[in-house]
Amino acid sequence: MLLHAAKRRNRRSGRGGSCVTLLLAKPYHSLKAHSEDAYRVFRAYWDRHETSMRRKAAQLGISFAEWRFWHAFAVYVHDFGKAQPRWQEELALGKKGLITHSLVSFALAVTLINRWTRSQMKHERSVF
Repeated sequence: MLLHAAKRRNRRSGRGGSCVTLLLAKPYHSLKAHSEDAYRVFRAYWDRHETSMRRKAAQLGISFAEWRFWHAFAVYVHDFGKAQPRWQEELALGKKGLITHSLVSFALAVTLINRWTRSQMKHERSVF
């Protein structure tokens, strides 16, 4: 039902697209566009502060590429919990702050990491 309402709303506004585009992060911004914007801001910030980020990665004993990857990943998925139907319904009704999305975002990120890790492990086993 919510997806149908989102499709109708987007058709009226001329914003067609995938289901991901139809999910909103804010009343005026799709979740996909918000995630992409957040990533662009992250890249600009990261490029501007690369020296200090390299220093921090060295202090932590991890590669700069790995440090950057995990930060980029976190930035991109930080609002994925907003995709949950109840959050979308409350946004559509103009309600704010009644339910949280951050724990769901965290759980989704952990799930994605676990799936990626298992996938990598399968790939490594098949190579040897």
